[in-house]
Amino acid sequence: MKHLRRLRPSPAMVVACIALSVALGGTSYAAITLPRNSVGTKQLRKNAVTAVKVKANAITSPKVKNDALTGADINEGTLGTVPSATNATNATNATNASNATNATNATNATNATNAANANTLGGIPASGFLRSTNEGGGALAGANVTAGGVVSAYFNRFGGAPTVSHTGGSGVYIITFPGLDGRLLNSQVIHMATLFNTTGEIWTSSSGGNPYVSTNTSAGAASDRAFYYTVYGTNLAP
Repeated sequence: MKHLRRLRPSPAMVVACIALSVALGGTSYAAITLPRNSVGTKQLRKNAVTAVKVKANAITSPKVKNDALTGADINEGTLGTVPSATNATNATNATNASNATNATNATNATNATNAANANTLGGIPASGFLRSTNEGGGALAGANVTAGGVVSAYFNRFGGAPTVSHTGGSGVYIITFPGLDGRLLNSQVIHMATLFNTTGEIWTSSSGGNPYVSTNTSAGAASDRAFYYTVYGTNLAP
């Protein structure tokens, strides 16, 4: 009967087995350790890169696809005024300026309407009133004159305040109205005068086209007296 011989590995076999183990271990290590710059798009799963994995300020403008960002992606409060918005602001200002101009024009138009209404009095046109011309017998001018020849009140549709030529004690007064000087002839106007707060006599006429007033006592003697004077036009254009 034969006995089985117990086999013992030779030193060469032991060395070979150790070398094989190291080789296999190194291959396994290389399989889980990736070389530099070896990961590409094929190695990334869809949606594998999240926001927390992206470094702050890592994505620059050239890396963003044109027209990829929308209004929902932008914080508008961080944006400055873009040129178009500036133009829009200018357009608004121009509109406001136009509105201001229109408002001014509207005011001017209203004023013009009011000016046109000023040609009427209580809605009655000028043709509805009697004029101080040869078209009617309106009063042209008048004055209150003291005994000393001083004008205390007046009206004159043709000019300013009248002047009075008078010599004390003569009872004679010659009145000159600016704008009517030498035009108040007896043939063209009507002179009217009355004594003021006194007794006596008074009569009036024209002297050189100006009102002539003479005052007397009740006995007919020349005497200075205060009076009212008014002239009415019947054939005198303004």
